[in-house]
Amino acid sequence: MGLFSSRKSSVKKEAKFAEPPAAAPAPAAVAAASSDDLSLQKTEGFRRGSALATKQDLEAATLADFDVVRVLGRGAFGKVSLVQHKTSHEKYALKTLNKKMLVAVKQSKGAITEREVLKQKGHPCIVRLYWAFQDDESLHMVLDYLPGGDLYDRIEELREAAPGTGFPVARARLYAAEIALGVGHLHDAHGVIYRDLKPENVLVDAEGHARLTDFGLARVAAPGEAARGKSFCGTAEYMAPEVVVRGKEGHDKAVDWWGLGVMLWEMLHGSTPFDDENHAKVQKKIVEDVIEVPAATDAAAAALLTKLLVRDPAARLGAGPSGTADLKAMDFWQPLSWDKVYERAYPAEWIPPEAGAAPEPDDDDDDDSDDDEWHMHVPGAMGGKPDSKPDLFRGFTFRREASFVGPPETAKRGSKEQLTRTASRMKRQESKLK
Repeated sequence: MGLFSSRKSSVKKEAKFAEPPAAAPAPAAVAAASSDDLSLQKTEGFRRGSALATKQDLEAATLADFDVVRVLGRGAFGKVSLVQHKTSHEKYALKTLNKKMLVAVKQSKGAITEREVLKQKGHPCIVRLYWAFQDDESLHMVLDYLPGGDLYDRIEELREAAPGTGFPVARARLYAAEIALGVGHLHDAHGVIYRDLKPENVLVDAEGHARLTDFGLARVAAPGEAARGKSFCGTAEYMAPEVVVRGKEGHDKAVDWWGLGVMLWEMLHGSTPFDDENHAKVQKKIVEDVIEVPAATDAAAAALLTKLLVRDPAARLGAGPSGTADLKAMDFWQPLSWDKVYERAYPAEWIPPEAGAAPEPDDDDDDDSDDDEWHMHVPGAMGGKPDSKPDLFRGFTFRREASFVGPPETAKRGSKEQLTRTASRMKRQESKLK
């Protein structure tokens, strides 16, 4: 849902798993909430006493099962916190979304879609969902904690050190291959169009490998049909031409392969081919400008970019019934074995540095009094009567079966600097599409 779309905000105009090796302990029994812990009281109250509570709700995790270590980031609809399970002591990322805000901006369907996509059997290039639960005010999803930050952070580091440069070809190739496997899995196994592929939505795990996250803009196919959408959605520089022009035919999975092309270009050169502070100019470039791959680009990479950045979606690489296979056959991937990419057998060129204990948060990151800017435009969001449309989220609760639950990504690495959003990205938040 573009929760961390600070640089280039995700937009939608209309009324977003490898088999784990071992089982993890079930959530701890709900601890009695202290009288001054309102959030835990509300979660416990919902689980025990709400008329909407289902059998799954009664067996689910709650906030009482976790200790909050610190806030990792905030966005339009909520925040993500680093939490530690009280029984297993494993660290997770807890994504919290405000119900009233979601309803007010007509994004409740996006939260349900994200949960539906993430509840599927996993893939090594997609972040894993362990538990989903709710209370009267919020939806909560317990996900892998990936300490390497996102690819935007990595690209920004290079931009600051040497403007106009990107990753070495080998590093960009491995990231792109892992992204392609994740996207291909969504298309081929689940009939899902991602629709928001961008560096901010690709996280780096403790071993330096890329994994997709944030599925609030995803489109899920109806049974027996190919996924198609007509929403004007995505993030400006990564939108495919057919999304920008909003044609009657809508769009399909080919939008994701366009997005991969834009991301690969950015990883190699430090910026997208459509980079501009003015969103109208960005869209004009996407639809009209001649796309010329820089002469210094690796020849095999240039050939792949040329086939991905085709404005006719039907002619774009990956658009056909054998789309993922066609993409994987390109010469650019020749140095890699797809089986080894899936197995994460290639050592990453960049691994998050050792950090020991979790770093202390900045004062403004840890101040709960300033932690709810996402409620400011929703009168009564922090109190009063429960949401007037609570049935929208009935059945949101999820617990991954023990056979599919294993230890999350190790949280031994990472630093405050890597996980804190940059000032430039916050500045770009102000230019969100309307």
